[in-house]
Amino acid sequence: MIAQIKSKNIKHYLLVSILFIFIIQNIPLISAQVITQTQPEISDLELMLTVNISSKLDIINNDDIKELTINYSFYPKKDTNSEIITQEFNPDYAAKTVNENYVLLTLEKPKKDITYGSYTILNNKLFFPKIETKVKFPIPKDIIIEQQLDDYIKPSEFIDSDNPEIINIATSLAENEDDLYIVVFKLANWTLHNINYNLSTLTEDVTQPASWVLQNREGVCDELTNLFIAYARSLGIPARFVSGVAYTNSPLFPSNWGGHAWAEVYFPGYDWVPFDVTYKQLGWIDASHITMDKSYKSSSVKTQYQWSGYNLDNVKVSSNPLDYDVKVISKKGKLQNGLNYNLYPLKTDIGFGSYNIITLIIKNTNPYYVTEKINIIGTEDLEFLTPAEDYFLLRPYEKKVFNFIIKVPAKLDKNYIYTYPVQVYDSHNNSIQTIFNVSSTSQVYSLNEIKALLSSLTKDKTEKAKKTNINIDINCNIKNKININNTKNFSCKFTNIGNVNLKDVKLCYKDNCINKEIKISQETEAVFQLYNITTGSKEIIISATVTSINYTTSKTYYTEIIDNPKLEIKNISYPSKVSFKDMYNLTFTIVKSSYSNPEKVLIALPEFNQQFELNNFKDKQKVVIKLFAKELNEGQNNLTLEIKYFPENERQRHKENIITNPYNEYITKTTYIIELQKLTFIEKFEYWLIRLNKSLEHIFNKANNKLK
Repeated sequence: MIAQIKSKNIKHYLLVSILFIFIIQNIPLISAQVITQTQPEISDLELMLTVNISSKLDIINNDDIKELTINYSFYPKKDTNSEIITQEFNPDYAAKTVNENYVLLTLEKPKKDITYGSYTILNNKLFFPKIETKVKFPIPKDIIIEQQLDDYIKPSEFIDSDNPEIINIATSLAENEDDLYIVVFKLANWTLHNINYNLSTLTEDVTQPASWVLQNREGVCDELTNLFIAYARSLGIPARFVSGVAYTNSPLFPSNWGGHAWAEVYFPGYDWVPFDVTYKQLGWIDASHITMDKSYKSSSVKTQYQWSGYNLDNVKVSSNPLDYDVKVISKKGKLQNGLNYNLYPLKTDIGFGSYNIITLIIKNTNPYYVTEKINIIGTEDLEFLTPAEDYFLLRPYEKKVFNFIIKVPAKLDKNYIYTYPVQVYDSHNNSIQTIFNVSSTSQVYSLNEIKALLSSLTKDKTEKAKKTNINIDINCNIKNKININNTKNFSCKFTNIGNVNLKDVKLCYKDNCINKEIKISQETEAVFQLYNITTGSKEIIISATVTSINYTTSKTYYTEIIDNPKLEIKNISYPSKVSFKDMYNLTFTIVKSSYSNPEKVLIALPEFNQQFELNNFKDKQKVVIKLFAKELNEGQNNLTLEIKYFPENERQRHKENIITNPYNEYITKTTYIIELQKLTFIEKFEYWLIRLNKSLEHIFNKANNKLK
């Protein structure tokens, strides 16, 4: 609408007309479900609501069912912004078991049609967490571990945050940012600007993964939420999926209240902060959001049914969609967003066909972060060359300047002076307006001139330089002890915990290097092999270098290179001949010829069924064993000396169930020959008695073991 005016009175009429149009456009639609005329508004601080959620079961051959159980979970839950005043579950005659997140409804001999559900009266508040200080990005891994948030940074079936394209977009948006709120806002802002809400697709009934939503650039609320959460998680930012009910005045829906989904993002030091990219409420949600479920994964909350009885093959149970009946009992308070607006034209008088700049200055007077949406409107023939709608984030007490380039028509009546009103309003219906005049005698500014003027206005108001943080975390699986005889491969994980996407990162162990690209919050793995090593205490230095920005970091691991223990038998001495009554010495020296120490040393004489443990063995030890000749056989005896030993900590590892395989035993052995001289008759009889005694002892022990 163009107003041709010759007096100030008509100018006033124009301003009133434009304001009237704006007010009419923002009146919410009235729901047929609500009996009263009270409807929620986006700025309401507090709503008292009645929430009646119900569904119907149709049962064929219900007489064959002895008992029916309904596991029902989609009902309002107590939350940070929700206080449950009273809550009932239907039907009244069902036995009820109420748990924290679900209720079991048990019905004996159910009817052929059953209406079940919940009736809740609750007090719901607008939820606007006040983040007063800068939260650093990226979030340190130790915070994730400490707060047990691992599930909220992992990919899931529909939140495939490990998708390469999702990672590419998220890391490009987060690059050079060190403020978590700014990063999360940029992810949400990208989602609401680039993904179309489209109910005509199959996604209304079949949930698609985030990567599908990104590829097709469309989806419904749960899928927009999936993509936003996937972006956050790809950057190591914990985010979770919230299912519930919310109000809308959109003509796309048959009723004003219905199922809805949004996200919550974890801010260290502040807890969870809501982000509804569908409703474009970033960092807050209005009081109509009623929480039913929160989860690390995206999934619709389902009601489960179980029944028992007779002839169950003939029983059929079918369910109907949930019906939402929400009424507003009362409202309290209005949100004041604490933003001051100043709106003015660069040129108050311009000619026909001229360009101009409308400048909007916004000041956040709050000691916390605020997100907001602004729209700029004018008459129908006023052309906007910059987007007429914008979303922005203001830090505590921050001021931002927005400049809108406009163009007025060239074909106007020279006999008139035209006054053009321009108005800006935000999502909470705060508005400000300004005017400028257009006449045939005023100067005409070209687009190039306006852009030059705009450049001169902003050249001294450049945004504060972003703080880059280049940091790579190195974590290798190098053990405290490495056996030189086993595999020498080890792997290292390199994580970009800074805010810069890194290309051509050289990952090195000695001269063995691998080039990788590591995006923000992403992890890459490199496998190295130890070489040119000897036993003893060693330093293993792993490094990561980005040559283009002169950055190098390294991590030193201290390990001990060990070998398998090895013992040798030296200087063995014994008599070559003995008599039956003799006692003789078997003398030898045990020498350690390895770097590693054996844990346990056993001396075994197999032919005599004897075994001794050698305590406190060091590097070298002389051993003397006294033996009886009567244990020998008459004539030449081929005897064996065995030294059995184990690696260090072998028994302890078995005890702690670290390893379950049999003991890793090492044996060093040698043979020697002793001749027992010819026996007399009496000596032979004694020899026979000794052998008989040993045989009987062996039989007795064997039988005793079987009884045990």
